[in-house]
Amino acid sequence: MKLEKRLRKLPVLKGNIPALAISDFISSNGWSIFEVIWQPFVLSFGATVSILGGLSSIHTILGSGLQVMTGRFSDCIGRKSL
Repeated sequence: MKLEKRLRKLPVLKGNIPALAISDFISSNGWSIFEVIWQPFVLSFGATVSILGGLSSIHTILGSGLQVMTGRFSDCIGRKSL
């Protein structure tokens, strides 16, 4: 039996989970590449490492808050299936 057929039988890999996992993997790698370029760019303007950390914290907090708000909004209007 091929590996692909065995994996498809796993209950964990049914539904939207594979698509969400691939999407998150691509997104995470994209943000990692962005951080590598963004940090030296900000530091080249004379910012300190503590300012850079503060900006990263603000970015994380705003992103988390946006996820909460958009999650509640999608619950109100109804989620769309993939």
